[in-house]
Amino acid sequence: MNVAIITLLVVVAVLAGTAVGWWLHGRRETVPAPVPAAGADGVARRLVEQLILLHDQGDAPDTRARITDLLATADVTPVAATAGAVFDPNHHRAIDSRPAATPCEADTIAALVRPGWIAPTGVLRPAEVVVLTRPAPIGGQV
Repeated sequence: MNVAIITLLVVVAVLAGTAVGWWLHGRRETVPAPVPAAGADGVARRLVEQLILLHDQGDAPDTRARITDLLATADVTPVAATAGAVFDPNHHRAIDSRPAATPCEADTIAALVRPGWIAPTGVLRPAEVVVLTRPAPIGGQV
């Protein structure tokens, strides 16, 4: 990752942190501390993690879109997880399930709960989704 991107991420993280700090002040949600890493790659990884957290906590669509654009400059993009897409356990985490209306809808995504993120190195966080499961047999038949 080059120095310009790292500098941009630092400036954005500081400005965004200051702007939303007052909003987050009253929240008591515990966020685990990132694992420390040495060197510029560790700093960049921590900045990306913080931008993802800001994206999750932001309510304004414009702010979320801007953070998504900033993450894209670091080759970090949202995991595709639209309703009707096939559930992929390598990119999605099922946090709930619903019975599908038809058998062909089974093992597809019903709804996105929390976006996931992927980088060139792999999945940073899987998308949390609701999955459609095979419908229950009618009349108790197996």
